[in-house]
Amino acid sequence: MLEIKKYQYIDCVAVNLKVMYWKSGFYHIARGANIPIVMGYIDYRRKAGGLRRSIIPTGDIYADMVLIRSFYAGVTGKYPEQSIDYLYI
Repeated sequence: MLEIKKYQYIDCVAVNLKVMYWKSGFYHIARGANIPIVMGYIDYRRKAGGLRRSIIPTGDIYADMVLIRSFYAGVTGKYPEQSIDYLYI
């Protein structure tokens, strides 16, 4: 029998303006669709990129966002001066 898997790709496009918090729409979509969040990155300082980790949203958005933020802690974006210093949800 053919197994059908659900995938949703949401691109978090960088903007040229500094923001004060991460938007959480991707989290709510993944939670509602019961699909994992796969974290990808492009590290401009190291000239590296890839997909490394995935999490299943638990419903505790604060705890899950701490995990997501810790994944990106060592990644340098194209505009490092626009990085977020504190996590707001």
